[in-house]
Amino acid sequence: MDAARKCLKIKWRQWLALLSVLRSLIRRKNQRMNNAIGGALILVAGMVAVGAMVIIGMDRQEAVECDGWQQQAQQYPSFYLLKWQKEQCDANGIVINAKVE
Repeated sequence: MDAARKCLKIKWRQWLALLSVLRSLIRRKNQRMNNAIGGALILVAGMVAVGAMVIIGMDRQEAVECDGWQQQAQQYPSFYLLKWQKEQCDANGIVINAKVE
């Protein structure tokens, strides 16, 4: 009986060790998954930020172009705008006193 108890104790200890190893593997897997999810969220946030900067930059560039055309209209009496230029400046709230062709 003592031999049987020793065998059971060893097996019980082995089961506990195995469970401990499995628990640590699951923790590592969860940690890796959390790291992957965190990395994906950072990537998405970065892409959204870059997209917003591109959109804002394009709007500002359009306003800068309209300011340049406004200065040219004041400088050159024969200056004229194309229809798309007029629409662009109207969308940015910049009034240019020039002919539209």
